[in-house]
Amino acid sequence: MHPAKEHTSDSPVGLRSGAGLPVIPSQPPQPAVGPSRDAARQRNRATQRLLRAWMSDESGYDEETWPELKKALEDNRSAAAAESLFSD
Repeated sequence: MHPAKEHTSDSPVGLRSGAGLPVIPSQPPQPAVGPSRDAARQRNRATQRLLRAWMSDESGYDEETWPELKKALEDNRSAAAAESLFSD
């Protein structure tokens, strides 16, 4: 059996001599780059556009449907014997 290696700057993870425990690198992980980051940015921008559209909607739909939605949420919570979601 070979003795455990000391951690060196050449290897990102090594073993301490005699301890057999992994050595965690001191540098923090780097942020994701590439297609996944670009895809996340696109999703974020699409979400921002959707939120702006909702905020600028003046149709009155939300004011009309909110009482019905609120009642349904409260009824569902009551059936589950949970606390009320709303203070009013």
